[in-house]
Amino acid sequence: MNALAATTRNFRHASRLLGIDSKVEKSLLIPFREVKVLMLSLVEHDEVNALAQLMTWKTAVVNVPYGGAKGGIGCSPKDLSMSELERLTRIFTQKIHDLIGVNVDVPAPDMGTNAQTMAWMLDEYSKFHGYSPAVVTGKPIDLGGSLGREAATGRGVVFATEALLAEYGKEIKGLTFVIQGFGNVGAWVARLIHERGGKIIAVSDVTGAIKNPDGIDIPTLLKHKETTGSLSSFDGGDKMNADELLVHECDVLIPCALGGVLNRYNLIYPKVLQSDAPLFIGISQIVVEHDEVNALAQLMTWKTAVVNVPYGGAKGGIGCSPKDLSMSELERLTRIFTQKIHDLIGVNVDVPAPDMGTNAQTMAWMLDEYSKFHGYSPAVVTGKPIDLGGSLGREAATGRGVVFATEALLAEYGKEIKGLTFVIQGFGNVGAWVARLIHERGGKIIAVSDVTGAIKNPDGIDIPTLLKHKETTGSLSSFDGGDKMNADELLVHECDVLIPCALGGVLNRENAGDVKAKFVIEGANHPTDPEADEILSKKGVIVLPDIYANGGGVTVSYFEWVQNIQGFMWDEEKVNTELKRYMTLAFRDIKNMCKTHECNLRMGAFTLGVNRVARATVLRGWEA
Repeated sequence: MNALAATTRNFRHASRLLGIDSKVEKSLLIPFREVKVLMLSLVEHDEVNALAQLMTWKTAVVNVPYGGAKGGIGCSPKDLSMSELERLTRIFTQKIHDLIGVNVDVPAPDMGTNAQTMAWMLDEYSKFHGYSPAVVTGKPIDLGGSLGREAATGRGVVFATEALLAEYGKEIKGLTFVIQGFGNVGAWVARLIHERGGKIIAVSDVTGAIKNPDGIDIPTLLKHKETTGSLSSFDGGDKMNADELLVHECDVLIPCALGGVLNRYNLIYPKVLQSDAPLFIGISQIVVEHDEVNALAQLMTWKTAVVNVPYGGAKGGIGCSPKDLSMSELERLTRIFTQKIHDLIGVNVDVPAPDMGTNAQTMAWMLDEYSKFHGYSPAVVTGKPIDLGGSLGREAATGRGVVFATEALLAEYGKEIKGLTFVIQGFGNVGAWVARLIHERGGKIIAVSDVTGAIKNPDGIDIPTLLKHKETTGSLSSFDGGDKMNADELLVHECDVLIPCALGGVLNRENAGDVKAKFVIEGANHPTDPEADEILSKKGVIVLPDIYANGGGVTVSYFEWVQNIQGFMWDEEKVNTELKRYMTLAFRDIKNMCKTHECNLRMGAFTLGVNRVARATVLRGWEA
């Protein structure tokens, strides 16, 4: 089960425990769709980016004075009512209305959209800019659409086919054709080839594939498809395996369905729920699964609600590998990204903050680029350098929050950090600060790891010395204050408290049964998959969930935002004191939910977060 599925499952479980009305639950989930006009589920985002590039070259090839782009809403249109589709389209248009225009970017329908979608976009855009029929194409004739537009792509395919065949002294008449895909394009290709005397011997769509060596009666098939919505039930051909269709014997194969993937950089900006505005966005520059990005966007919504910060949640960034890029390339990428989203973020709208692969410098570039459009606005990003309005204590905030959460949990069991043994997986910003602060409190850290390796020392690792070594060499494995160990063994090393602070999914059904820690504190996002969660629960291991444990970062980002709005900087002691208060109160609220719903800490945190967002949703009327 991936991170998105796990997060959604936890959300649904929390909704059931809370008795949330189904309409409210649906309205809470609808916004969790990636803003990618294409409405289609389960599309690789590299593919969307590839199609954007392809459109640029395509317009140039046919000598049309356009550039190219691709975008839309990641959803499954067939699962939504017409009202839901209209609402999604209008919200999407509200978010991009300043990015499109008659002489800027001109949307047109693609997979999962049609003339009606374009009509909604035109109407919504016109509310902001006046009636502008040229702002979208592919719209209904009555609203300024062009005759012939519906058939245009399919007709163009046939004209191109005729041009190619003529080069080889052939024509469509008498040749055999296989068409993969029978949506708008495939259906028009089939109709026009049939009219020209071509013999279509196999076709397919999402419902199945059929073949007929004598040629399929296309007019009859088109009527059947319009009536039943299916190809597979058509009796004018034999069913066949859809995978075999592409290698079926024929003169001409015409794929009209989805394609492959391309591109190194893909800009991701999944919009999520805004029951408490503004949104808080973690900005990443790292290659990750896009379902994971979407899961993290959901997780941020529940996390901010759990720690009672008045933000919604989102996640976005640039798909790249920062270590492979120069500082100049990183800056250029960040500035271009900011140019593209500057109208989607704002002091009271969406507030970016650093996440994996980004840092204070990234935020400084974003602030500077945003300010070129909107004037100097320090509260538009958090996690920025102190000199540009950043908050004291922000760098350590996530790690410090993990430690405050750990103290709150241990106190519940009559324990404290001093004298306990700790294992920390991950030694980046979060893991290093956790190690430093636990060491200062008298905890014994007996094993740590990062991407360079893992070390252990049963007598306790000298953390200040290790931090200096890591800063100097960039590596843990060469540290002589401990013995090297297998990084996989670290998670099952004997200890009192295990704190995963790296990537998600590190605790799974393969290793959960061997975990020897009594407490697991989730310093990373999604470090424990659902199967591992159940195994650990049966073993009696107490797991402190990520949506609470690592909430320190977003909490101090909120403090930074508040300071920027007030124009008044807090001292570090105040920041840390307020952070401890927020983390302590959140733990108390989680425990109360656990008692009310007789559930574990993870579900207690989810019910707390979902309940707060659901209340805000109902008050704002979003369930209607």
